[in-house]
Amino acid sequence: MQTAPRGAADRGAKDVEVVVPVAPKKRRGISPTAIIIAAVVTVLSLGTMLAAGGGFWPLQSTEPDVVPTPVSPSVNGMVVEILQAPRRDGDQIYVTLRVTNNVMVPGNTQGTTTPNAPTPVPEPANLNNGSVKVFFYDKPSTDHARTKVGSAIGNVTDLKYGESKEIEVVGIGIGEFCEGCYEAFPDTIWTDKDTGISTATPGP
Repeated sequence: MQTAPRGAADRGAKDVEVVVPVAPKKRRGISPTAIIIAAVVTVLSLGTMLAAGGGFWPLQSTEPDVVPTPVSPSVNGMVVEILQAPRRDGDQIYVTLRVTNNVMVPGNTQGTTTPNAPTPVPEPANLNNGSVKVFFYDKPSTDHARTKVGSAIGNVTDLKYGESKEIEVVGIGIGEFCEGCYEAFPDTIWTDKDTGISTATPGP
């Protein structure tokens, strides 16, 4: 029996490769939480696009057609005129107004009031402070279905009887209004003959 030379056996042993099997990597599945978040984001995105396309977004605060109801007849003596169309600057609306003081208030009575006493005669009054509002609407005044989409407010101070002054009122967050669909009104007054404030429109 012949055996291979020792050197040849050693060379053959070096040529043998040992292969260790490696288990295949498992692919991680998508987390259920990630799937839920993606679905919610998709639904919200689609909902926002549909709402914007249908004119429902951004949300606008609307109120029924309203007109200030004077509490004190003296308020109407503060005449408010819109001098030019409102201008928009970012999310703010500016309106230039002319305010004229034609306010007449009853004179103060002295002493105890007696029955059947004559009504005090109205007297010219100087405005210490007066506030005005501009209401904005989505439709013209001829459309009874119009709604108020926002308002702007401003003040006039130290206005003597018979004089006029230009002021600028500012509104924020006003919705879309049509051309010419805005009106200015006196809101409150405080004169040199008042102990309190005469209010034209209750509430903000």
